[in-house]
Amino acid sequence: MVGANLTRFGGPFLFTDVEAESLNVYASRPWQVAWMLADLDRIHWTKVRWVYWPDLKVSREAAIKTRFDPREYARNAKPAAEVLTEYRADLHNPAYRVVWANGLGYDAYIVRNWERECGVPHDDTYLLRSIDTNSLLKAKVKGWKPDISSPEAFLRWQYQGSAWIEKGLKTNQTDVGRARGIEHDYASTHDAGSDTELLYKIFKQLVFELEF
Repeated sequence: MVGANLTRFGGPFLFTDVEAESLNVYASRPWQVAWMLADLDRIHWTKVRWVYWPDLKVSREAAIKTRFDPREYARNAKPAAEVLTEYRADLHNPAYRVVWANGLGYDAYIVRNWERECGVPHDDTYLLRSIDTNSLLKAKVKGWKPDISSPEAFLRWQYQGSAWIEKGLKTNQTDVGRARGIEHDYASTHDAGSDTELLYKIFKQLVFELEF
């Protein structure tokens, strides 16, 4: 990832986001997932799926925050295993760099739970292709230099950044997007499709602000 191998010269990228039952990373299952294939200059396609669980239990806090609509869910949800198969086909495509916001601290755990509930062997090899904007945004503020000596080193560096907690250090996508003057329908955030679109817009700036 040096010189012409910097991320800004690469692609395509798979931007993704999940909405889940709660913040419990050990048990929560996704009820909505979005993933978008894009290069820095164009979006190729976007997929948004609702994930059906017969015993779905969206916490009150999560339902309010994400504006979860049981009627919309009932109309659109597809079997969890069916959506997982479709999602994993792209997530595990070695040609794609996976980009998410706090994916290392949340979304990847939700994907693991999803696999477990569907009886699918856990496979996190895609993490070596992952880029987490949560860590990059912290690096931008703190002046950290990403360790891009190898994919393994970059992943370790991102996990260290993901675990860093500091009062007043904001990496929430909505806050970041507004602070950066990014045009977006902020009333629609916490919908997986909207969040994936905002992630793409933020990433297109970050990729030229840091060397990774």
